Amino acid sequence: MTCAHCTDSEDLFDLKHAKKDLRRFRKKGPNKATRLLIKMLRSQDVYQKTLLDIGGGIGAVQLELLRSGLNKATDVDASKGYLQMAKEEAGIHGYADSVEYLHGDFLDLNHAIENHDLVSLDKVICCYPNREELLENAMKRADVAIGLVFPHGNALSKTFAFLVNMYMTIKGSAFRTYAHSPIDVHQQLVSSGFNRKGSESTFIWKVWLYARN
Repeated sequence: MTCAHCTDSEDLFDLKHAKKDLRRFRKKGPNKATRLLIKMLRSQDVYQKTLLDIGGGIGAVQLELLRSGLNKATDVDASKGYLQMAKEEAGIHGYADSVEYLHGDFLDLNHAIENHDLVSLDKVICCYPNREELLENAMKRADVAIGLVFPHGNALSKTFAFLVNMYMTIKGSAFRTYAHSPIDVHQQLVSSGFNRKGSESTFIWKVWLYARN
């Protein structure tokens, strides 16, 4: 990966953390924000559609939509550990042939990825240094709709991001987290030809769905 941030994020989100997240998923299912995202994506009638899941983690969004009739998913993640766990879980549920797994920075791989009906970024733009370029290329791959989960961008989330980044600096890691302005995110989506079709929130996260005009 050409992005130092992504390389160090793989060290942070390693196999140990992936196994822990998968155990939690198997016990409790997706967390609240992810459940809301899945519900919104289902509203687009996912039957026989395709999903590009950027930063797919342990594959919660993919699995839930495949159960609802999704035809195929592509999982792009900078963490080999999370891809390994996502693939293992998909195989257990009989979806081994329904998901393609790509390791690396989405912006490095983007040119070789086909368009999909749906694109999801669950807690991704808050963990990437170039939000505008990431979102721009993600939107280009969405033929029908794009869903995303990201922090509110308020004082609390900005303070949290500052503390995390200070800790990462002390550790010597290039990984950073970001509390993007929701207004800026919305304007970028709208200016690229998308309309907001769903908006939910939890204490920490905004959950948005945008459909192409």
